[in-house]
Amino acid sequence: MTAGSAPAPSAGPPLRPSPCHDPSIADGTDHPETDLPRGTGAPATRALVAAGCTRLAQPAGAPAALHGVGPKALRVPGEAPAEQGFSLAEGRPVVRRTVPRTSVAPMELLGEITADRPLLVLAVKEEAQFLDTELPVLLTGMGKVNAATALATVLGRGPRPSGIVNLGTAGALRPGWTGTHVVGTVVQHDLDGELLATLTGEAYGAPLTLPDGGDVVLATGDTFVSDEAARARLAERAPLVDMEGYALAAAAELAGVPLRIVKHVSDEAGEGAARTWRESVAECARALADWAEANTPYRS
Repeated sequence: MTAGSAPAPSAGPPLRPSPCHDPSIADGTDHPETDLPRGTGAPATRALVAAGCTRLAQPAGAPAALHGVGPKALRVPGEAPAEQGFSLAEGRPVVRRTVPRTSVAPMELLGEITADRPLLVLAVKEEAQFLDTELPVLLTGMGKVNAATALATVLGRGPRPSGIVNLGTAGALRPGWTGTHVVGTVVQHDLDGELLATLTGEAYGAPLTLPDGGDVVLATGDTFVSDEAARARLAERAPLVDMEGYALAAAAELAGVPLRIVKHVSDEAGEGAARTWRESVAECARALADWAEANTPYRS
């Protein structure tokens, strides 16, 4: 996240007399009538407020020639917006409602969820890099906990979307599996549901069937599969493997929101899978964006 370059000073109305003579400005703390962060500095805060820049969305566009406003003064507000629910890109506020980032769920919601259109859900920005859509996009972070927490949070806050489309990459567990696939069933490969049932008498982690899917089975687990033994073992249960699908399906089912899972094969889930994913993720992202444009109300 960057605040970007400040535009050149332009002729405009004269600066208003500064209202910043109270102690909170003098000692560099937040002014009661602004949300400029601590660390901006007293001279810069006085100059920005006098110029009418009292909100975090404004400093990136403030004239750099204001007396007391140096590079650090512009950088500090640019680093703060994520803590207050938006971010700056190339010096402009962007429509980005960030759900607070934590070590548990580094999620990011771009756009606004409405009840009349679907929500696109992806794990990381690398998979979303070619999306050019008016639909809201949720980046959950990798893994089942991040995926379930992020989706459950936005669904719980409401409004809920008309549907959810999970776009992402997957490893191929069986020879010949390439391209883009719509998933019909998801299983959890790292939860021993049978053992848990013998201990508690309760069933956990049963396979979930997706209403719009076909015969493709996706195995989900908190492991980036990259060795031949694990690949062979998982291939007995599914042709594809990922790290978020089952968690998203569980959260969507509990919320009563229909879900589609669409995966593009990035690697063969064997030796060198991590290197292959890094090399192929851009191509996968383009294929996923093409699928979304053809199969969702992409720009409605």
